[in-house]
Order: sequence, then C-alpha cells, then structure tokens
Amino acid sequence: MSDQRPKRTAPRKLQVVALSSAAIAAVYALGWAATRPEAPGDEQPVRLAPGQQRPARARLRPPVPPGHYSDGTWTGVASNAFGEVEVAVRIQGGRIAAVRLVRTSTFYPASAIAALPGQVVQRQSADVDVVSGATASWQDFVNAVQQALTRAAGTPWPPAGERP
Repeated sequence: MSDQRPKRTAPRKLQVVALSSAAIAAVYALGWAATRPEAPGDEQPVRLAPGQQRPARARLRPPVPPGHYSDGTWTGVASNAFGEVEVAVRIQGGRIAAVRLVRTSTFYPASAIAALPGQVVQRQSADVDVVSGATASWQDFVNAVQQALTRAAGTPWPPAGERP
C-alpha cells in the first residue's frame, strides 16, 4: 500500500505569504528611506479628508518682488536620483510671463507636473502646489524655476549658504 498521509500544504503556503509580505515591507521601507526629506522641517505627506484644507507649509520667497526681474528668457535645471527637469522662464515687463518645461527625464511622466507652469505665472513665484506621488519631480521643477528666477533677478545661484 502507498503512504496515505495527508498533505500539509497550509503551513507551506503560510510561510510563502509571510516571506512575501516581509519582502514587500523591506522594499517599501528602503524606498521610503531613499526618498524621505533630508532637511529638518520638511513636511511629511498628509492625507486630506474631502473638503479639508492642506496644512500651511513654508512658502518659497521669490528672489526679488514681482516686477523687478530682468526681461528675457531664463533657464534653470534641477536633478535628483530619479531624473532631471529643465525649465525656461520668460520675463516680460519685469514679471513672469510664461514658464515652459524644456526637458524632463523623470521617473514619472511630465504630465504629472504639467499644471505647475501655469501656477508659477499666476502666483508670480516658484511656490506651487505639491504633486503627491511625484514629489521628486515637483521638487526638481520648483528648484529649476527658483534657479531661473534667481538668475533673472541678477543674484548668484545657489544663494549663499543654500543647496539648490
């Protein structure tokens, strides 16, 4: 007669599920550690309930008040481990007239930050809304615009004591 012991697959499946879960948690933790804010005071992502306002965050200061930039087209480039963003900022009458994404080589498609140039023109500042899920691309965009505005203001980039 053949051996008729019941197969014990349930514990084996449980082990596979546990190991898979541990691997996913490890990858998640490494990703979080690699992309967490480096500077003290940087905000952590906040989930908002419907109708809830986003919390106030530190605002970027333009290098000079609107109306005081040198006319022309100024470029800025910023990069990180996930890619690079290059922008062109057109100044007309000392004010921001247009912002264009010249080149993006980021992990997420350019469409993730496509609305930001309009916000720069409207607000006359690089202080635009954070793009959840594409934070590194947003940071590159903001830094590139700030760099272009700093150049248009005639001040050196990066400002003394600051990182780009």
